[in-house]
Amino acid sequence: MEIIDLKVSVSGLLVRLERHTDTVCILIYNNEKKWILGQKPQYYLKGISRMVGGGVDVGEQHIDAAIRELQEETGLVVTVDELIPLIQINIEATAHTKIGSASLPIFLCITDQCLNASDDLESFAYLDDKEFTQLIDRFASLPAIMTPGDPLTWSDYGKIWGPAHAWAFEKAKQIIKEKGL
Repeated sequence: MEIIDLKVSVSGLLVRLERHTDTVCILIYNNEKKWILGQKPQYYLKGISRMVGGGVDVGEQHIDAAIRELQEETGLVVTVDELIPLIQINIEATAHTKIGSASLPIFLCITDQCLNASDDLESFAYLDDKEFTQLIDRFASLPAIMTPGDPLTWSDYGKIWGPAHAWAFEKAKQIIKEKGL
């Protein structure tokens, strides 16, 4: 798995970054050539969707967390062999004098199964390549207003999730092309 270092300056640190808690994400691609992202309209700004995933439990391996999160958020039951490691982003975020860090491994799941939004996801966005690129652009232009319950602004959120989605998207497209899908 390719490793990318991302250093960002933010207005405040998320608890996960302060506690150095890793997060896993899964980029889902289906047989209709759509990228499937989770939607949380109760939390995300309009037009923002994100790869499914969540926190890694203490003692849990990244791949096991990806399998668990995929099942919790989409209902998909997959094996280790069905997840393709894309990239790992090592995030270092600085807020004033505090530094937080975490790893963000991202996996690709190619599926033709039906998904069921659950856990904290309300629905899914099914995006083609152009729409995914537009989403990445939206991350870069998020406003500097606070996110509910977080010390980050939306623009801080975009500094982390924009590059994460862009890098995962590019790497996944290469793999999809190599597999002839």
